[in-house]
Amino acid sequence: MKFLIKHNLMILSVYTLIMLGVLVAFWDSFLLVQRFIIGFLVLITLHEWEETKYPGGFMEIMSGMMCIDISKAPEGSLHLSQAIYITAITLLPLLFPGAGWLSLSLMILGIFEGVVHILGIKLTKREKPYTPGMITGQIMLVFSGIGIYFVVSKGIVHSLDWLLAVILFLGGFFLMQAGVFRVLGLKYVDAIKIMRERVKSMHS
Repeated sequence: MKFLIKHNLMILSVYTLIMLGVLVAFWDSFLLVQRFIIGFLVLITLHEWEETKYPGGFMEIMSGMMCIDISKAPEGSLHLSQAIYITAITLLPLLFPGAGWLSLSLMILGIFEGVVHILGIKLTKREKPYTPGMITGQIMLVFSGIGIYFVVSKGIVHSLDWLLAVILFLGGFFLMQAGVFRVLGLKYVDAIKIMRERVKSMHS
């Protein structure tokens, strides 16, 4: 378990490379939506590397804004829930490509990541117009926008798919954040209160 926690980003990267290798080797056997999902997996894995390693520092920026000490958290523990979340939300639509709402939830995540990194510049009052993860976040936004246009124009998704996709995105994101806050010894409600107070104080 300690190995999994410490090296979860590397394990996620291996999973991504395996999926990419299988796609390249058996390209014609994959549906277009499955190719999109693996493409998204590659982008979000690169996004995690940009946020945490090259250049990294996104978690430190957010914890600084919330005045939370993350220095004592075991190595890799703050990213474990993200790695599990990414694995789950990409594997499910790969296994069930006919369920349009599963793929649509990925696209919503891609749009969200692109937007939140732009907003993060203002919220954290960055001197440079950049937050760790922003470059890949913008690529994900464009990629997801194209994906949404495709599934809508082809009539692949319907109203119920949108509802289910939003529920899956919000539910999964909630569990992911709750996992991070738990490592820090915080309840989800308390963490949200801290964040709201910090945002208000920064703009008062």
